[in-house]
Amino acid sequence: APDWVRFVVVSVDVQNTWFPVQVTGFGVDGSSVVIDRFDLTQPPVDAPGADPDVDGNTRRIQPPRYEEDWAVLEPLVDRVIPVAGRDYGLRPIGVVVDFQGAPGVSDNAEKFLLSRRRAGEGGKWRLSRGQGGWKVPRIRYAEPERGSGGKAARKIKLLTMGVDRIKDTLASAMLKAEAGAAGAMYLPDWMSGNEAQLDEYVAEERLPDGWEKKAGKQRNEGMDLSVQ
Repeated sequence: APDWVRFVVVSVDVQNTWFPVQVTGFGVDGSSVVIDRFDLTQPPVDAPGADPDVDGNTRRIQPPRYEEDWAVLEPLVDRVIPVAGRDYGLRPIGVVVDFQGAPGVSDNAEKFLLSRRRAGEGGKWRLSRGQGGWKVPRIRYAEPERGSGGKAARKIKLLTMGVDRIKDTLASAMLKAEAGAAGAMYLPDWMSGNEAQLDEYVAEERLPDGWEKKAGKQRNEGMDLSVQ
């Protein structure tokens, strides 16, 4: 992390066969920087069906299917990020994990959060969901008002984000980076050689009804992780 970073947050998206992860650092003027961005693709060694085949290959991680696969996220909360020019590092103040996805993701996300509570880490983990539209609140942290598909509402708090409004803020922050203004969001130099990864942060465009993926763009996890 640059020496101006004062705290670190980890955000996690959920895909069918991987967890995209981003480590973001923040400074006192509201500026932020992507410190790390990687995908978790391999299940825990003791997860169902994770035994290597004759060639030594294991199955891909499957967050919607196996609640045991979520255990690969546990070490994130204790990761120490070195700070440039300092003799200390920073542990994340929290990890926020996507609650939405393919069938099974929300159930397994809830089980994972409850397991972290039992481990005494409940204050470090949050589950998030996005809500589109310009008139929704930017952020709420509360129990859901109702469940999906006629089910009872879950008895856990969710970080509900007004994603379109936050993407406006994110787009402005990225534009500020060129001038080094307060509140800027910076992408790291080491990402400059990875066009596909950079593309994730500019994969969407602002339309009258909200932000949508640009034609031909597939991956936008960098933007989603930054919103979180």
